[in-house]
Amino acid sequence: MNSIRIYVLSAIILLVFNFSGFAQNSNSVHGKIVDSPNTLVYLKAYYGYQSPVVDSVKTDRHGRFTFNYTPSYSEGMMRVTWGNAEDNLFLDIAVEDSISFIWKNPEIVEFKAGKKSQAFNRLLEETSILREKLELLDEVLDYFEDDKKFSKQTIKRWQNTRREISKSYADFYREVGKSPFAEFGKALQQLEPPKPQFSRNIDNFWQGAEFNHPILLHWNLIPQKVREYFNYFIDIPNTPQEAESIAKRFTDLSFVPILNNPPVRENIVSFLVEGFESMGMSSLVMYLEENYLPEEGCTDERPALEERLRRIRAFQPGKRVPPLSDENINIGLSFPNERNIIIFFSPYCPHCVESLPTWLSYTRNAKDLHVYAISIEDEDATRKALPQIPENWTLITSPKLADDYMIYSTPSYFVVSKDGTILQRPVNITDVDMP
Repeated sequence: MNSIRIYVLSAIILLVFNFSGFAQNSNSVHGKIVDSPNTLVYLKAYYGYQSPVVDSVKTDRHGRFTFNYTPSYSEGMMRVTWGNAEDNLFLDIAVEDSISFIWKNPEIVEFKAGKKSQAFNRLLEETSILREKLELLDEVLDYFEDDKKFSKQTIKRWQNTRREISKSYADFYREVGKSPFAEFGKALQQLEPPKPQFSRNIDNFWQGAEFNHPILLHWNLIPQKVREYFNYFIDIPNTPQEAESIAKRFTDLSFVPILNNPPVRENIVSFLVEGFESMGMSSLVMYLEENYLPEEGCTDERPALEERLRRIRAFQPGKRVPPLSDENINIGLSFPNERNIIIFFSPYCPHCVESLPTWLSYTRNAKDLHVYAISIEDEDATRKALPQIPENWTLITSPKLADDYMIYSTPSYFVVSKDGTILQRPVNITDVDMP
């Protein structure tokens, strides 16, 4: 049992799980929220600002609840939350087994887990207590120094107390440095977001970071840092060519420390594939697949990733699109112009609706250009969204064609020649090379 007291007004419990070897064994979370019967509790996969719900249950009449789940790498960080909590209570744990806890405002009164979880929590608890004492003493000293009533001797006595606690804090960290968590803590510090004065040198991406500790490799921390660095670096270049060059260099640097960790590698490949596809960098998607995707699937996301890669390969420039044919239309592959735009959209897609005026104005007066606007929804909704179209437009309602073209998101664009050969896969309509 490990009793933890963390004082806050309300609570969210952050559970960080370490799954050794990413084994697919079933784990469980048992909890009890005192004096909280029939309370809805959520289990979430935690990704920073995004926390999709994995499961939800209601507490019984005693306030008890249980989650059973099969961990995957994407669930490396889990969060249990309930009620209308606005402030956060954090309980960080490294779990290789099932856990249980009892929560009573404002503290956890009981916590049970394996030895690694208990050791990790003791480390965090002691650190937290020392830090709280130092912060409290700082406040007291500020108060004493501002109020002239207190003698110099009183202030000095408090300063000595603070010095002793500060020394204990330093001694504690020296002990931690001898523990199994030493490299972990050091690596965490080194994985901070880039500092502005160094961030433009992409070669410093992993400078100084150490990746020897197995906990670090099995957590979501590395993918999270890759996302932070990538989102920063990709904003720097001014041209698509610069962006693609930096993205390729970034890709190679990202995988240097994790080449021997296939699950983490596969997770980052999946993230970068999605990002590169959204930016129209399909050549980099193929580069990722050829150079960094593990031969064997390591995560639950592998089937979806392979399907996405198959779709991207099938619709590269130079490939031919499927015929525009279904039970209601038979255009086939006989397109009227040397340059034709196929747009897949949905009248319920906010971005599509916002983009409609741009699509119309950008293509209305273009010479030797025809637009096929294909709605994936019903005809009534489509006609309401586009009651009038230019002469060089053809409006089609066909969910089947969306399947034929393997459309996963709207809007999606294809620029094709007369015989249906893909000339461009633009990200936006304004990226189309107009005739």
